[in-house]
Amino acid sequence: MGHFADKLGSEIEVDAVGSLGALKEQIEHSYPFIKGKKYCIARNHKIESNLESVLDAEDEIALLPPFAGG
Repeated sequence: MGHFADKLGSEIEVDAVGSLGALKEQIEHSYPFIKGKKYCIARNHKIESNLESVLDAEDEIALLPPFAGG
């Protein structure tokens, strides 16, 4: 998902948030070009789908492009 990295850089700073869903909303608000795009969110190197999960300050979050397995 090179276009995400091109526009965001390798790291971004976000305000403290409680849940993964709140983080997703904050990122999409701050970077509107992301809203409506298909992507997965990885938390500490594992794809996370539970948007209600509570985040820790030390969590590493990554936005991943859609991909196909084989």
